[in-house]
Amino acid sequence: MDASISWNFPPVTLFLNCMCTFVLNLSVFLVISRTSALTARVTGVVRDWSVVLLSAAIFADTKLTFINIVGYAIAIVGVVAYNNHKLKPQVNQQQGADSKVSPGSPRHVEIPLNSTKESS
Repeated sequence: MDASISWNFPPVTLFLNCMCTFVLNLSVFLVISRTSALTARVTGVVRDWSVVLLSAAIFADTKLTFINIVGYAIAIVGVVAYNNHKLKPQVNQQQGADSKVSPGSPRHVEIPLNSTKESS
């Protein structure tokens, strides 16, 4: 840092940056506590994609090489494959649980269609 340049930090900008950092840390905490650390890593990868793609779209001097594009494509395929692999057992378990409803279980409810009382 050059000692001859004076630094000017506007309090509003500093406060907004602090709030953005706080919200980011809070969201990471909530994602990890509600799901898992691996999910937080996957969302971090998705966030990185969006930052790179937005910067390439907004700033004209950003150059994406063929290797960059191939790397992002591999990462996208990996995330999609992971999500399919993770969600498939949950769907199979749900379908299996629906087909294994036995009489007397909480899901098995019989509703009489004709409820007639015999009058004396």
